[in-house]
Amino acid sequence: MVQGCPVPGSGYRIRCPAFGLDEGCGESRISLAPHPSMAEGRIPTPVRHRAPKTELGYRKTRTLGMHRASCILHPFLNRAIGMSETSRRLLFVDLLKGLGTLWMIHRHTLDAVWDRATPLPAGYPSSLIGMAAPIFLAMAGFVYTWLLESAVQQGQVGRRVRRAVLRCGQVIAVGYLLQLPYWSLRKVLFEARAEEWDRLAQTNVLQSIGYSLFLLVLTSPLYGWRRWLWRGLILAGTVLSVGMAPWIWAWTADTPWGYLLSGVRPKPGSLFPLVPYAGYLFFGALLGDAFRAFDRRGREASFLVGSVVLGAGLFALRWLPLQWPPAVQDADPRVFGHKGALLLWGMVLCRLIERAVRGRLGQAVLQAWAFLGEEVLVIYVFHLMLVYGSPLNHGFRQYGVTFPWTTAVGLGFLVTAVSGILAWLWATARKFNRWIPRAVIGYGLLTLVLRPW
Repeated sequence: MVQGCPVPGSGYRIRCPAFGLDEGCGESRISLAPHPSMAEGRIPTPVRHRAPKTELGYRKTRTLGMHRASCILHPFLNRAIGMSETSRRLLFVDLLKGLGTLWMIHRHTLDAVWDRATPLPAGYPSSLIGMAAPIFLAMAGFVYTWLLESAVQQGQVGRRVRRAVLRCGQVIAVGYLLQLPYWSLRKVLFEARAEEWDRLAQTNVLQSIGYSLFLLVLTSPLYGWRRWLWRGLILAGTVLSVGMAPWIWAWTADTPWGYLLSGVRPKPGSLFPLVPYAGYLFFGALLGDAFRAFDRRGREASFLVGSVVLGAGLFALRWLPLQWPPAVQDADPRVFGHKGALLLWGMVLCRLIERAVRGRLGQAVLQAWAFLGEEVLVIYVFHLMLVYGSPLNHGFRQYGVTFPWTTAVGLGFLVTAVSGILAWLWATARKFNRWIPRAVIGYGLLTLVLRPW
């Protein structure tokens, strides 16, 4: 097996998945097998093999000329279909996460500075409240399953697992660092009050993503060995974490191990405990597996239609005649049905937008929109520092200022712009030299350990 494009007329047949959604020319393996006509003493000519149309409307062909053209054009083709040959990103996934980022910043800014004396206007989309976290959780599972399938095909499951475990650790660490009461390890250990320790032990969205993804990563060996067993296990995890949530919350309400159980119940103040929020990530993993299976067969339209129908079924759960005590109403499985339906419909909408938008201006808007989803972790950190503050600074909320809802909404757009610019600078520095952000992080951690006040 060799890399690269062979010389025309060499008498070898090319097998190259250069136009595949999960492969690029930089990673293509080209098998050099003697052409049958060589045995007859004839010089073979490039043969154009017909292939069925993809969902994008063009046909996959395998010729010397087409392969060489793909080596030149494939970055543009991948950008058109929402993929990068290096990161293998799905554009519609980033678009959906971008929507979640915009809604998250809007809600957080409104929560921090909105004067409740000025009511929200009629028609405000209250049904979308709380949608950002399910989007981020589900898309984390979706993307991991998509990448895991590529790792299985390339025999790199171990490498994918190691990278995912490292990513989980990074996300969890960032979540806890943002909840520190002081940016000094000495003060945290010796001066933190009980309520500050309670806040540090909370399981919020970053911890929920990190722990849930780690549980999904543990099942990775089953994905390539017994796919049906993996699907059954993830489906059971989804159903149990969502369906059992009210009972688990009720059973653990009065237990004394508050810190140890902060990941599975809302006490001591956890906003996104694994029960039921891990169910969203497992649900996203199942969606990613289904999307990959349908896409491989060229039946993406069936996947989109099925997602719309499944969303309608989940949405209908809200009318089930169930009653829960007030203390566990947030764990109501019908809430999962409502948010799961909106998640599915949002995913389908983003995919249709991706396929419909054409032209330079439209593509530029999509790229800016997708950037909000691609750099969501960095934007999340910066916007929290601006709105709620951090161990290093005070945010809007600490100053106690309030505004009418119109001004609060405008301030949310300003926070989005500032956070996006800071995230762009961070991404640019990372691309220029990866040691620049690492040096900044290292300096911050060093000050955390050595700072005495």
